Amino acid sequence: MAFLIQEDLYGYALTKKIQIILGVSESTIYPILRRLMKND
Repeated sequence: MAFLIQEDLYGYALTKKIQIILGVSESTIYPILRRLMKND
């Protein structure tokens, strides 16, 4: 989530940055993002 401190990002852009660093799939990231938004 440190990316969001630097700039506003939509799900797709955030997903691509996370994929590069962590090497996880898009199908793994989106459910996590949804849960984070739901818990906000």
